[in-house]
Amino acid sequence: MKELNVFIRSEHRSKVTDILQKNRAGISFFEVLGTGITPSAAPEVVHSYRTRRTTIIEFVTRLLVMTVVPDSTAKK
Repeated sequence: MKELNVFIRSEHRSKVTDILQKNRAGISFFEVLGTGITPSAAPEVVHSYRTRRTTIIEFVTRLLVMTVVPDSTAKK
């Protein structure tokens, strides 16, 4: 048995759920915040109208998928 911990975007949740349910694996999802170097993690600049301050969002929201699968299924 192998434990898989995978970070995915929220929009890929249904695809991942379908794949894991086909293999009859138990699934746990957690919403997490983090930083790192990813192609889509460019900082988003938000300007406030009245204060004219610039705010940079530091963390990106992802889903942490945790599951336990048999060794033969883990390689797929």
